[in-house]
Amino acid sequence: MAQDFTGNDYLSGQPYGLCDRCGEKHRLKSLRKEWTNLKVCGPCFDPRPAQLDPPQIDPNEGKPLPDSRPQVLIEATDEQANYDPASGRS
Repeated sequence: MAQDFTGNDYLSGQPYGLCDRCGEKHRLKSLRKEWTNLKVCGPCFDPRPAQLDPPQIDPNEGKPLPDSRPQVLIEATDEQANYDPASGRS
């Protein structure tokens, strides 16, 4: 239930604000900005869900090893493979 701004509860330099979620009156310095860009009171504060954060990836993932050399595959000739291209048989 929202409170009204009437009464002698004014303190110099400490203004009031309304919680964007519940509408209650709180000191402006006690309101917190949420990940949804709302200014809310402590009981209404909702932390950002972890599943909305991107996954953490190792910066070295997929990086080649220093001074590594790829394995060189040498193709076998028809004679080495015992293959007859005319008949198509091995």
